[in-house]
Amino acid sequence: MLLGDLHYENLAHHDFAWLEKKHPNDLGQIKNYSRLTAGIRPRLFVTLRETITERNRTPAMHVAFVLQVGDLVEGLCGNEELATRQNTEALAFVREANLGVPFVFAKGNHAITGDGAPAAFANSFHPFLTEQARAITPAADEIRSARYTVRTGTAEFAFFDAYDRESLDWFEAAVARRTAEHLFTIIYPPVVLNDARATSHQFSSEKDRPKRDKFLDLLGRERAIVLGGHIHRFNTLARTTPRGRFTQLAVCSVITAPDPQPKPPLSGLAD
Repeated sequence: MLLGDLHYENLAHHDFAWLEKKHPNDLGQIKNYSRLTAGIRPRLFVTLRETITERNRTPAMHVAFVLQVGDLVEGLCGNEELATRQNTEALAFVREANLGVPFVFAKGNHAITGDGAPAAFANSFHPFLTEQARAITPAADEIRSARYTVRTGTAEFAFFDAYDRESLDWFEAAVARRTAEHLFTIIYPPVVLNDARATSHQFSSEKDRPKRDKFLDLLGRERAIVLGGHIHRFNTLARTTPRGRFTQLAVCSVITAPDPQPKPPLSGLAD
C-alpha cells in the first residue's frame, strides 16, 4: 500500500517565537496540517486498515507492508525536544492504527527542517525503521541512516536519502548487489522534471549535473520504478536514458477538500 505526504502535525509541537523568526510564511500551512491531522488522517488510516484487511483475505492480493514516500511529519518545530515529541506522536499514531503490516517511509525535507530536527529524525525514526524493515526482511541490517533496502518476493525497495551527499554512492553499490528481479527506488523529491513545482527535483542545480546524469543512467540501467512525493500531485511519467528506461510515480495523500472539477492528469516535461 502506497501513501504520499502526510505532514503529521499538532500546534503544540512548535516554538512559535522561533517559527516567526525563521519561517514566518509557514504558519498558515502548519495550522492547515494540524486541522488535517485531527480531521482527515484518522479517517485515512481507518480506510487503510480496512483495505489491508480486505485484501489479505485473498492470498494473491496480500499486502506485505505500507510504504510512505516522505514528509511523514510537518517538522519546523524549532528545537530537538519538540521535534522528538512530534516524531514520537506520529509513530504512536501509526502504531495505534493497527494496520497489521509493517510501515516504512523515506526521509522528506520537512522532517529535517528546524533546529535539532536531523538529530530527532535519527533518534526517533531509525529504531522504528529497523524494527519495521526486519519485519519485512528478517536479515535486514540495523538502520542508521535514511538509506536502506528491504526485499519481499521478487522486488527490492531501495530508500534513497535525498538530503545526504553520500546517497548516490550508496545507491550505486546497492543496485550492484541487487539480485531481486524488480527494483523500486523510493526518493522523496521527483527525479524527473514535471509540471508541478518543476524545479523541485533531485540534483537540480547545474553543478550537480554529473551526479544527475549518473543517477538517471543507474535508474535506466536497472529499469527502476521510482516512487516519490513532495509535489502534492499525482504524476506518472517515463524517462529514457542512454542506459535504459525507468518510470516515475508521484503520489499525494494531502488533501484540503474534494475538488468538484478534477483537473486533467499532469504530464512529464522533457529534461
